[in-house]
Amino acid sequence: MNSKIDFINGKTYKSLMKMFMPLFAAMTLTMIYSMVDSLWVGNLLGEHGMSALTAGTAIVSCWLNQSLLSWELLSRSLPMLPCT
Repeated sequence: MNSKIDFINGKTYKSLMKMFMPLFAAMTLTMIYSMVDSLWVGNLLGEHGMSALTAGTAIVSCWLNQSLLSWELLSRSLPMLPCT
């Protein structure tokens, strides 16, 4: 797939739609997953399970964001090794 998004010379609406649709789909799937997860845990484990899910989601999200950021910064600082 070799399509380039050009906001300056191309059509702005078309460029925005090319960027918006994958983001919208990902956010919709994430929201559906969270709703199903909340219903499942809430019905199965009750209040304590739901509070643990809520706190755990925030902790895992923060940890994942930090680890991805540190991996990105680390990969920029290391020289690329040739694959043999």
